[in-house]
Amino acid sequence: MHHYDLTPRDVALVGFSQGAMLTLELLTSFFSRATKRKNLSPLCPQSKISTIKIGYAVFFNFMTTPDYVFSSDKETKRLVFLLHGYGSNGANLLEIGHFWAPSLRLTTFISPNAHDPWEAGPFGYQWFSIPNHDLDPKDMRKGLDYASEKLSYFIHSQMHHYDLTPRDVALVGFSQGAMLALEMMFHIPDLAGIISYSGAFYPPSKIKFKGPYPPVLLVHGALDPSVPYTLMAKAKKDLEDLGCEIETETGPALGHSIDMNGLHRGLEFIQKIFTKNSPILAMNNNSAEI
Repeated sequence: MHHYDLTPRDVALVGFSQGAMLTLELLTSFFSRATKRKNLSPLCPQSKISTIKIGYAVFFNFMTTPDYVFSSDKETKRLVFLLHGYGSNGANLLEIGHFWAPSLRLTTFISPNAHDPWEAGPFGYQWFSIPNHDLDPKDMRKGLDYASEKLSYFIHSQMHHYDLTPRDVALVGFSQGAMLALEMMFHIPDLAGIISYSGAFYPPSKIKFKGPYPPVLLVHGALDPSVPYTLMAKAKKDLEDLGCEIETETGPALGHSIDMNGLHRGLEFIQKIFTKNSPILAMNNNSAEI
């Protein structure tokens, strides 16, 4: 701008994918007086590859709207985000929302497709690449660092849309989605709780804030061939070392999947954390269901 003797009013920003994220940061820094991050909605309607025109910026291919949404009531007072596994899609985990909805009043379930196409096939999505198809901590950490800011922005945008706070939000993830759900506690303070199904925990190299962290339920199959069962014990120890309140549930004959026992255990956990955070809301429902 100095070179061409121009002002910010003469500048347009255009970003694609990762560049869109940088464009967002530039927008909030250049125009911080005129534009606050909380005002970077409304979102584009029902489009995975979307274009958002906000002031002087255009964003392409940036995850902004949920692909699959299901609500238990007309009014939404709580959000449950369902994060699918590597190579899957949002429709797969939305079935959990359908199962839980009759027992969770005033709740909207949001199950987005991950932002990247699956690298190992023509269908499905991934939150981040697994180049060697193993669980090397360095690769996992790199992938979580790559995906976390995108997901954090998406969750914040949905909280803004429904006018809710992190205390009204629970995250539920399976496999790779569970790893990312656990990562979110370092990006979004005061979440109501997190459920990890068949996941693992990789502590961040730099922790932005030191808690308090939300309660966590770890559910894992003892016969899991993809994410070894031993990783649940490691996750429990690492999370407890950070001060997290941890509950666990083991499926003795379960592989890399979620069974009915795990679904019921997850529902009990969600009911408990939402009742704890919104006792008046739970009482107003006038039933054992919340």
